[in-house]
Parts: sequence; structure tokens; C-alpha cells
Amino acid sequence: MHKTRKQAVVACVRSLIESGSATVTSMGRGIRSNAYEKHRIKRADRLLSNGHLQREVPFIYAMICRLFCTCKHPVIAVDWS
Repeated sequence: MHKTRKQAVVACVRSLIESGSATVTSMGRGIRSNAYEKHRIKRADRLLSNGHLQREVPFIYAMICRLFCTCKHPVIAVDWS
């Protein structure tokens, strides 16, 4: 994964965890940066519409699985709201 794209993924995931909201706007607003809000929202939008990221989804899922494989019985919570 490209270094800049990885940094954007980390920023968006951190924002998602902290805000609890999965909209592009809320992710962008929650990105920790000195940039204007407009540019943070653009960053989130560009990341989510990035074709390279879409092709890397299997890699990202594999990394998530490796994180949870260290636990014998991982707990997975799904919120359908």
C-alpha cells in the first residue's frame, strides 16, 4: 500500500473510531490535522473513491484477520442500526 494512502486510511479509521459515525463528512471532520475542514473532508472523500484502495481491500481484510488471529476466541460485534 502506498505510504500516503496508508496514512489517509489510518487518519480516517482513527476518526471513525473516535466519532462513531461512518459518513464521509464526519470522517473528514474528525481527521486530526491543521488543514481546513473542507480539505479534511476532501481527503476522506478522495480516499474512499480511490480505485487503488478498492483493489487493496482484500489485503486490508487479511491484515485485520491477522490482528484477530492472535486471540483464541475473538468477539465480533455487528451493529445493524
